Formats: sequence, structure tokens, C-alpha cells
Amino acid sequence: MAFPRNVKELCTPAYLYFVVSMIGLIMAVIQNIGNTRTYNLGSLTTRVSSTTLVFIVKLMYVLFWTWILNLICKDGHTGIAWFLVLVPFVLLFIIMALVMADSRFEGMVSKAIKKTK
Repeated sequence: MAFPRNVKELCTPAYLYFVVSMIGLIMAVIQNIGNTRTYNLGSLTTRVSSTTLVFIVKLMYVLFWTWILNLICKDGHTGIAWFLVLVPFVLLFIIMALVMADSRFEGMVSKAIKKTK
């Protein structure tokens, strides 16, 4: 099965993945404008042989997974496609909640230690 010629031909999970991934890719390109040998992502920086190559590989990755998700949908397994799209977001929010809860807990413990001294 070939990649759809029109993005609107994609099933909903594949379309959502494609749109979110392309937004992230565009944001990364904007952040790395002018860089040829270093790749920046937020406050993290690493040396690379070519940032252009990094973005070509990222684009191929997005297109590959969009194609796979669309194949899964077209085969009648839309639930599996939704699962594959949403699991990273759910895990992100769970990890963020755990980190925030841990930092609050550490703050409470340090306050309790100061009170006992």
C-alpha cells in the first residue's frame, strides 16, 4: 500500500500523529536555524555531523510511522492505532505528575526536617 497522496486520506489516528509530529518538527527546525554542526532541543545541545541529515531522518521517521498507523487503520484495527498514538502522551503526563508529586514531597520533607532542628 502506497502512502496516500493527500493528507486528508489518512485515518484519524495517523492524521493526528502526522500533524503533531510535523508541528514538533517545524518547531525544532526553527530552533536550529543557522546551526550546521550542533542540534538543539530546548536547553539541550549536541554536536552532529549535519543538522540537515538529522531533519531528513526525522522526516522519514514521521512519514514511516504515519504510513504504518494508516496501514493498521485500513486493516480494521483503529483501536490499536489510537493506542499507539496516545500512549506516549499518556506516559508523558503520568511522568510529569510523578515528578511534580515527588518535588512537592521533597519540599514537605525538607520543611519537616527544618522544623525538627
